[in-house]
Amino acid sequence: MHLLRTVNFSGTTKSDRREQRWLELCLFGIVVLLGFIISVYGFRVGGYQAEFQQTIVDADTETSRVQQVEYFMPPIVAPYQSETQSMHSFLGMKEPLFEAPSWMHGVNAGRKLNTVIWSIVSGLILYGVMRLILRKPLAKLIQPALNKLDPDDLDEISYRAIAIGFPIFTLGGLIFAMIWAEIAWGRFWGWDPKEVWALITWLFYSVYLHLRLSRGWQGKYSSWLAVIGFIVVMFTLVGVNLIIAGLHSYAGTD
Repeated sequence: MHLLRTVNFSGTTKSDRREQRWLELCLFGIVVLLGFIISVYGFRVGGYQAEFQQTIVDADTETSRVQQVEYFMPPIVAPYQSETQSMHSFLGMKEPLFEAPSWMHGVNAGRKLNTVIWSIVSGLILYGVMRLILRKPLAKLIQPALNKLDPDDLDEISYRAIAIGFPIFTLGGLIFAMIWAEIAWGRFWGWDPKEVWALITWLFYSVYLHLRLSRGWQGKYSSWLAVIGFIVVMFTLVGVNLIIAGLHSYAGTD
C-alpha cells in the first residue's frame, strides 16, 4: 500500500517506469495467487477427479513398482510413465496434453506441476479479464483510493507488523518447529526444503530489521524489502509444497 501510494504513475523517467512495471508485476503475482485458490478449491467443490497408474523405477535397485495417482484438477500434465485409468472430460480435453519430465522427482511431482500450471493459467485469465474491463493497470487504478492515507503511517505500520511478527515466527517457525521435528522424526534439523526455506525467511527478515534499524532504510526501500519478504513467505508456505519434494509435501496443497 505504501508503494501504491508513493509511486509516481504520471512520471515518464526511466526509474518511474521501472517502479510502475515492478509494482504491476507484484499485483499480477497476487492475482496469480488468487487464481491458485480459485482453481484448487473450485475444482474440489465441483468434485473433479482423475486417476493414473504410474510406474516408478528405482535406479539403485533396478526394481519397479506401480502406484495410483489421483488428480483433483483436470490433468494438463500426466505423471511420468503413467497410464490414464479414468478422466472426466473438461472443455473438450479428454487426455493430458503432455507428461511430466523425468527429472521431476517425488511421488506427486506431476500433480504438483499440474497445479502450478493451472494456477498460472487461472491467474493470467483473471488478470486479462480485469485489465480488459478496467482498461488500465491495476496499480494505477488502485492508487486514487489511497490518496488520503499518510505514506509515513503506512511505512510505520508495515515495519511494526514485521517487528511483531519476527519474534513470533522465531518462536513458532524455528524453535517450536525444531522441537516438533525431534519428536516426529528424531532430529532437530534435517535440511528438508521446508526447514531450509523457513530459515531463509528468518534470515531475510533479520536483514530487513538490520537495514531498517541500523542503516535507516525507510520509505520505498523498506517497502520493496517487505514485498520481497512476502514473496519469500508465500514460497515457503505454498511454493515449497508444489515445487520441491520433501517431508512436508503433505501439508495441504497438491
